[in-house]
Amino acid sequence: MSLDSEIEDIHSIPTHIICYPKPSEEERAIRVRELHALGIKYILSKGPKVIDHFKILGKG
Repeated sequence: MSLDSEIEDIHSIPTHIICYPKPSEEERAIRVRELHALGIKYILSKGPKVIDHFKILGKG
């Protein structure tokens, strides 16, 4: 992993990022449950774009 990457707990990801393009707390809860069901606890924050302090590879 390069020094410009960060590992983020999925609970620390802002709603407007994890629920792009239509953020809501209800949708956030659904997506976090889906990630947990898949065994995903962390994401890699890496990419050329930055939203808040999260590096984003792409969107959509």
